[in-house]
Parts: sequence; structure tokens; C-alpha cells
Amino acid sequence: LGIFFALGWAPCALSMVMPVLIWLASQDVAPLVGGTMLFFFGIGHGVPIIPITTFSRMVGGRIGEKYVSVGEWTSKIFGLLVILVGLVYAARYFGYLLW
Repeated sequence: LGIFFALGWAPCALSMVMPVLIWLASQDVAPLVGGTMLFFFGIGHGVPIIPITTFSRMVGGRIGEKYVSVGEWTSKIFGLLVILVGLVYAARYFGYLLW
């Protein structure tokens, strides 16, 4: 989930970081001061993201356990359906028309 969120967030983040970089490049500031400004900008940019990702990880674990238990039955049901479809095709191949 974090990788997909980062891919979606990257264009938004770039549009906020580029004006800051241009502003810092156009000012007469020391590299240490510019780096400190970017550091605090990054912290402020990431503060809302940290609780969201923490919460989604907690909820995702609970949902994942339910998907695993349902997935076992789903795999068996679809496996039987594949076998049945294969038997129907085999019956039609040998001349038994079932419908």
C-alpha cells in the first residue's frame, strides 16, 4: 500500500518541492540553511502521512487475515468449477451434448 501511495503522491510532492527549491536557489542563503529549510519542509510534508500509513497498516492486517480464511474456500470452489468445465468440454468432445 505504501508503494502505491508514494507513486500517486510523487507528482503532488514534486509540485510543492520545486517552488521551494527555486526559491532557495534564487536567495542568498548558505547551503546549510537551505538544507535545514528543506529538512523542516520535508518533516511538515510527511507529518500527515505518518498517522495515515500507520492506521492503514493496522487495519490492513485485520482485513488480510479475513481474506486468507475466505481465500482457502474460494480456491477450492473455483478449483471444482475448473474441473467441472473441463469435464463438460471433454463430454462435448466425445459427443455427449449436455444442453
